[in-house]
Amino acid sequence: LLKYPIDVEQRLSHSVRCGNAEEACSEIRKLLIDNQVNCLAPEAMQFLVSNIAASIIRAAGKVSAQNEIPISQKALMEACRQGDARKMQEELERLTITVCQKIEEINRQEKENQKGQLYQEIRKYVEENYSNPDLSVNSIADEFNLQPTYLSKLFKENGGGGEKLFQYIHRVRLAHVKEQLLNNERLEDIAVSCGFGSQRTFLRIFKQYEGLTPTQFKELEDQKRKEV
Repeated sequence: LLKYPIDVEQRLSHSVRCGNAEEACSEIRKLLIDNQVNCLAPEAMQFLVSNIAASIIRAAGKVSAQNEIPISQKALMEACRQGDARKMQEELERLTITVCQKIEEINRQEKENQKGQLYQEIRKYVEENYSNPDLSVNSIADEFNLQPTYLSKLFKENGGGGEKLFQYIHRVRLAHVKEQLLNNERLEDIAVSCGFGSQRTFLRIFKQYEGLTPTQFKELEDQKRKEV
């Protein structure tokens, strides 16, 4: 009797959907061995192999829908007709490996796209909330339901220049600081409106990032304007 239990098909399909070629091929080898013991007729073996191949293609889902899988049904059926167990196994495993590689590639690309989208969402969130003195890596991690370490790594890896999230927060705030300095607003008011919490923190970070004090920065900018 032909043996292709539903639980075996489910395990095979799951392995393929996960892109796990090793596990999927292991399930195929067990199936073929179990059925060879039963000395199936070539027609029955062909039916089994067709079902296994169909399970693989169904599990491939979007990959097979994009016609990215070079399926050699002819080679599979010829191996069945000849009763060549080794060739049947080789063709099924070749199909499985090809499918799993494509699935891994697509999953990896989707994951990268999701990270890129999340990176842009974080940037937008900072730009919209820079004036909140409680804005920090930890508060953003809470907002996006992520671990702070993972969030920091994701932001740094997707930023291109390796900029850390806390540095980006400071850079966004300082960009607004410069605008307000040129509008002759008071330092105390700027510190609060740009999310620094205190004037002391504001002065320290401005000097750290710009290499001069806010007053010196404004004087230099005023001088540039006069020269123009």
